[in-house]
Amino acid sequence: SNVTNQDNIPVMKSPFPLIYICGILLISGCATLKKTPFKTLDYLYEISGKKTIAGQHNKEPNAIPDKWTREINRITGKFPGLWSGDFLFQEENINNRTVMINEAKKQWENGAVINLMWHACNPAFDEPCAWDSVGVMSHLSDEQWAELITDGTPLNISWKNRMDKIAVYLQDLEDSGVEVLFRPLHEMNQGAFWYTIVEKTALGICSPPRPSSAHLPAAKGSRTDRTDGWR
Repeated sequence: SNVTNQDNIPVMKSPFPLIYICGILLISGCATLKKTPFKTLDYLYEISGKKTIAGQHNKEPNAIPDKWTREINRITGKFPGLWSGDFLFQEENINNRTVMINEAKKQWENGAVINLMWHACNPAFDEPCAWDSVGVMSHLSDEQWAELITDGTPLNISWKNRMDKIAVYLQDLEDSGVEVLFRPLHEMNQGAFWYTIVEKTALGICSPPRPSSAHLPAAKGSRTDRTDGWR
C-alpha cells in the first residue's frame, strides 16, 4: 500500500525526519539548501514549513514489527508516513532483531521514513536485560562512567562489543539501500535510563556516549547512510 499524508496525497518514497516527537514528525522551517547525500532529507527541505508527516512507533514485540502500524491502518484506513522500530533489550526481542530489520526494509520499499532506536542494556550488567534497576533503568557510578569512556577498559570493551552487534544490522540496511533515522540512547535529557545526561553531570559530560558517531561506522566499515537523531 502507498503511504499517504493526511490529505491522502502519496508521500515521496522515504522522506527523512529531522525531528520526531511522540510519533509526529515536525518539520522545522529550514531554508532551502543544496542537495544532500540523502534524497529523503532533500525532500524534507522541500516540504519544510508546508507539511507534517505522521508516524507510529512499533514497540514490542519485534516478532510482529508492524503490529502498531497495521493498527493505525485499521483505524484510519491509511498507513503512517514514518515507521519506527527498536533493537530492544529482552531476550525474545533481541532474538527477533532480524525480523524487525526485514520489516524496516519492507516499510522503506513501501515509502515510509525509517526510524530505529535502541533501548540498550547497561554494559555493567548482563544482556539480555529487563526494564528494571539492573537493566535499562539502572545507573552507573562516576567511576564507572570514567571507565566506560576510557578506551580499552572492561566496561569500554563491553559497550563496544554490544555496539558491534548493532552495527551488523545497520550495515545490512545500508547494503539494502535503506536510509535510517537512528536514535541510539534516546531521551538522554532525563534521568530514567543509565545513559541519560543526568547521570553524567558530575563528570562534566554533556552528551551520552555516541556509538553512532564514532564506533559504529568504524566497526563494520559502514558508509553511514543514516542520520543520528538526538532527542
